[in-house]
Amino acid sequence: MEIKDLLKRNLMIMELKSSNKMDVIDEIAQKFFDEGIVGSKEEFKKGLIKREEETSTALGEGIAMPHAKVDTVKEPAVLFAKKSQGLDYEALDGEDSFIFFSIAVPNGENNLHVETLAKLSKMILKEGFVEKLKSANNPDDVYKIIDSYSEEKKTEDKAENNEN
Repeated sequence: MEIKDLLKRNLMIMELKSSNKMDVIDEIAQKFFDEGIVGSKEEFKKGLIKREEETSTALGEGIAMPHAKVDTVKEPAVLFAKKSQGLDYEALDGEDSFIFFSIAVPNGENNLHVETLAKLSKMILKEGFVEKLKSANNPDDVYKIIDSYSEEKKTEDKAENNEN
């Protein structure tokens, strides 16, 4: 499983309207609901809020990963959103968040949940990744960036180069 398999072009918000954390959660939950990924916007929103109450999912460095594992999720998915001006998402480093990856996973999908968080975290640490996402203009740009930083793609490229 790769992030690009869970990230759908219709699940991207290229400019969040929200100006605070709770509005971001609402806007993300609405998008998941509008696209049929969750059966109940409110139940998914409650899951996101419950997770945020444990500790903020704003990792710092301008990235937040709000996520929830709840029964209302019909299929696993990753939503991409950005806020050009950034906003306070209660990051541990005190900085604003600009890039949001929201993960929706059905209850019981613990391995997929952890694997998705781990793969996104690895991408975020790679040089240039966040800056490229900040300058993405459309869902195709985002998808290409994700694809180019994919572990699976790196393995395929390496195998191809070894064949030559």
